Amino acid sequence: MRLALPAPIQRLWAVSFIRFLFVGGLNTLFGYSVFALFILLGLHYALAALIGTILGILFNFKTTGTIVFKSDDNRLIVRFFGVYGFMYMVNVGVLKLFRELGVHVLITAAVATLPMAMISFLLMRRFVFRESEGALNSDIRQAVEEMKGILEGLFAGPTENMGVQFFRYAVVGAVAFVVDFGLLYALTHYGGLYYLTSTTLAFLVGLGINYTFSILWVFSRRAISSRLVEFGIFALVGILGLGLNDLCMWFLTSVAGLYYLYSKLVTTAVVFVWNFIARKVSLFR
Repeated sequence: MRLALPAPIQRLWAVSFIRFLFVGGLNTLFGYSVFALFILLGLHYALAALIGTILGILFNFKTTGTIVFKSDDNRLIVRFFGVYGFMYMVNVGVLKLFRELGVHVLITAAVATLPMAMISFLLMRRFVFRESEGALNSDIRQAVEEMKGILEGLFAGPTENMGVQFFRYAVVGAVAFVVDFGLLYALTHYGGLYYLTSTTLAFLVGLGINYTFSILWVFSRRAISSRLVEFGIFALVGILGLGLNDLCMWFLTSVAGLYYLYSKLVTTAVVFVWNFIARKVSLFR
């Protein structure tokens, strides 16, 4: 079965501001990875930050130019550095201002991320990778319309698109995980139960939530007409998943020595993939 992205997502990628936001995340990951690498190699944090910043800017220039603005003109790097430096000073100024007002820098940075990204995009488009007047407004309108289409496709109505089903199953899985994880902690930490016992009880509650939302929202076509047989197979897949869940929990916690909550995070990812594939193949289309 081929995993196909919804058509609105493909069209949304054509909007330059959306690509800019994606590239921003990619550049952040690259810069952090370079910094972490040099720290692990034993460099002083100041030198590691300097090298990471320089390489990050160069990487940022190429990704922003080629992916966002479809430009490979390396002569624009001077202007790019100018805008980059200006945005750095603005960012530092905003952080300093709100810090003096008593707002924590992490909160300021989180709130200011999107506005700073928009300002940076406008400056890049105006002074570095110049484009025709009016194109920005068109991009924004297109982005809003495509976002509406994406949200409707992802959340509203039945669907047979495997990509959308996987997304919805992930949302359902996240809800079930919150309940599962919360019960695991409450039963173990406050109830005093052995972690494998609380794991099993919490998992069963999550199974019920998963089944209900799977048939009502995730999958549009069902291979078995009998609800009783369907739930039996659904539960069987869940029981096998439960066995896999407990096995992974035991191995990671008792053998590998991980804290049981960390074990739960790893186990959840493994069981999630198993459950989706097994239920998609055996019960739903």
